[in-house]
Formats: sequence, structure tokens, C-alpha cells
Amino acid sequence: MQPASEPVRPKSVVCIGAFCIDMVCAVQEPVQTGQAVCCSHFSRTLGGKGLNQTVALRQGGLNPHFYAKAGWAEYGLLCSFLKNRGIAADGIYPMAGESNTGILQITPSGDTAILGCANPETAFSEQEVCSILGRYAPGDWLFLQNEISGIERTVQAAKKRGLNVALNPSPINGAYEPVDLSQIDCLILNEAEAFQLTGVHENHALVHLADKTQGLVVITLGERGAICSKDHVCYSIPACPASCKNTLGAGDTFFGFFLAEYLRSGTITRALALASASAALVVERDGTAEVIPTIHEVKERMCKWFF
Repeated sequence: MQPASEPVRPKSVVCIGAFCIDMVCAVQEPVQTGQAVCCSHFSRTLGGKGLNQTVALRQGGLNPHFYAKAGWAEYGLLCSFLKNRGIAADGIYPMAGESNTGILQITPSGDTAILGCANPETAFSEQEVCSILGRYAPGDWLFLQNEISGIERTVQAAKKRGLNVALNPSPINGAYEPVDLSQIDCLILNEAEAFQLTGVHENHALVHLADKTQGLVVITLGERGAICSKDHVCYSIPACPASCKNTLGAGDTFFGFFLAEYLRSGTITRALALASASAALVVERDGTAEVIPTIHEVKERMCKWFF
């Protein structure tokens, strides 16, 4: 393990992100055009990349502030869930419309097909974003995902205030909003997303993205682990072994635990190991935000497999 660099230790970490209700259907194969099938199991869980990553940051030892919008039907449920995880709920804005919803199909091997139903009312206006960021100071960290609109303007507003920005540009789809990567202090994405942004694979993509950002890039490779570049020094870690049931939330959990440890210790290899162990635990469980592991569980798995 490399010597720890100076820990970042921000005063505050904030996530402006998405919350959604996940409708999860267990199927043998994803439904095809013209088919009508019954699922073998159905569940309704709390999800959304913003919520998942905020919970992972909290479980990893940070005290994140979460801002999202939820329909009145789920507002109380979400606030109670956050409070039970030790996360303040004063950043949750109730609204008259429906919460975002995801319809998910999961096969026995853990593969997923996802249909997202986004409500435009859940977006934050430019004025709302400026009001939120006005509560934070230079050196604090902002966490963003591509599930919300206005990413570019939010990044610019954060940088004007001297905040650091960590971005998970997922999902990259037809609604992807290009971001000036030179403004991004930490970029975490999977191999498919890295290829979509660069047109090259794995280590070539890592070098390409490291040149464009502020110097910290992590690319997750699924069963093959993850690679990372910090100030053009490259790291890699194998995937922690797991019996996969459900890949939902694995990338979000990796994101949260990696950044929680990196911001606490400044040690890339330990952050990668913790993140890999956390993702291994999540894929063995049914659920999303509710099943993100504790730091004790993650350290136990990490020590068993990596050290």
C-alpha cells in the first residue's frame, strides 16, 4: 500500500441528486417486444443514484447533506429512511407530483434492464441550486450524477464558490449533458461510460480522462475490478469475490465508499479496496439503498480478501 497523501477532510460534503421508487421484477430473461410475462418476484424499494451514493457516503463514515425532490406519497418514507441512516432530511423538498420511478427487470444471474420514468418536476431550478450551494464554502465537496438536469450549470456554480466536484456521469444516454471535465476534481464511471466519453477502452480511456480532469479518475470494470489514475499515477485492484444476485446499486456503493475513504485518508489503494468490498456485499443482496452495508461489514470483507 502506498503512503497516504494528505487527507482532504472537507468541512462539508453535499449531494444534489435523484431519489426514485424502484419497482423490481425478477424475470428469467428481460421482456422482449410482443411478450407478456409474469415475474417470479416483485418488490418496491427506495433508490436513485443520488440517494444510493449519499447512503454509501454516510455508511463509509462521512456526514453528507442530501438534496432531492420527492412526491408527497413518498416524502415521509424517504425522510424516515434518511433519519434512520443518520442523514438529515431537511434537504428533501416535497412536491405535488409523482416521485421518479424505475421499472427494473433482474435475471437470475443479476443482469438488469431498466426503464426510467422521470418527472421533470423533480429538477432543481438554477435559483434553487444557487441557494443550496450558497450554504457551502471553498474546499467543500459536491457530488453529482447524470440523473438530474442542469449538471453543467451546477458544476460552474460550484466552482465559482470554490467547491470541489465529484461526478458520476451515469447514466449516459440520449439525455446526457456534456460537462467541461477540466472542472471535475474526481470522475468515477464504468467501462461502458468511459468508452462512450472517449471512444477507447480501459487504460487508454483512463489516461485520456485523466488528461481532461483535475487528476482523479476511477473506472470500474465489473468482475475485473477497477483502475484509477491520480496525478497520472495508475492503480488497479481486482474485484472482491462475490456471489452475484443483483447488481443494482453496486456502482453507487463503490462511488460512496471510495470517496469516503479517499477524503478521510488520502490513500488510493485502501479506498479502492474498501469500495470493491462494499460493491461485493451489495451484489449479494436484494434491494438498493436499504441494503448498502455498514463500514464494519465492508472492513471485514476487505480484510478477508485483500489483506
